[in-house]
Amino acid sequence: MRPGALSLFAPPYRWLESVTDPTTFSGCLRSNPGAAALWSLEAGDWGSTFELVRRRPGGVALIVVLPRAEDAAEDREVLRVVELCRPHSILPHHPEPNTDDLRSLLRRSPDDLAIEVTDYLAWRGIVVDGDTRRLIRRTID
Repeated sequence: MRPGALSLFAPPYRWLESVTDPTTFSGCLRSNPGAAALWSLEAGDWGSTFELVRRRPGGVALIVVLPRAEDAAEDREVLRVVELCRPHSILPHHPEPNTDDLRSLLRRSPDDLAIEVTDYLAWRGIVVDGDTRRLIRRTID
């Protein structure tokens, strides 16, 4: 199934469910624990969905599917937009992402969990000082 601009990838992670009404996006994520969001920048006007994706509920993984290379080259802002949304994964353009590939992305462990935790806390507005970072590092190690 070809996803829309915003799609929900929820357990049991076998299909993508397009979010047809963007105003229900956050509610859909909250009512589906463990769900990930898939944001296809190729499908329509990504500017209208930027704030929804950027302000998604905490802990929701975001998978971004980039637009075609020629479209991305014309729109210099697209990479900055992706950066501001802090995605879990970034995929090259593909009209129909494979759900097996998406499941694999969600299963992969981070390269450095302590850095991921402190980055997440900072993203959510929690000030993390040096002592706290070291404590997080020691706890995870």
